[in-house]
Amino acid sequence: MDDEVLAEEEGLERLYDEAESIVPQYADQVREAFSSALSPSEFEDEAEEFISYEAWSLREQTLLVGAKQDDTDVPVEVVFSIR
Repeated sequence: MDDEVLAEEEGLERLYDEAESIVPQYADQVREAFSSALSPSEFEDEAEEFISYEAWSLREQTLLVGAKQDDTDVPVEVVFSIR
């Protein structure tokens, strides 16, 4: 493996690690804001799209906070979604 590929992989790994550490911080804020209205939820349909996520049920919908990367040419994003 050449140095450029190795550096790219290490950079992505750092991004993933950072994303995994940020999601719980935002999840805590969501839990505080909606404390009594949320119940934990599984998000199995598209879970493989996320590096890390937390999901809750909110009024018959799913509220999700997650980190994902749709393409290796774009940065890792932290997303909030109501589905």
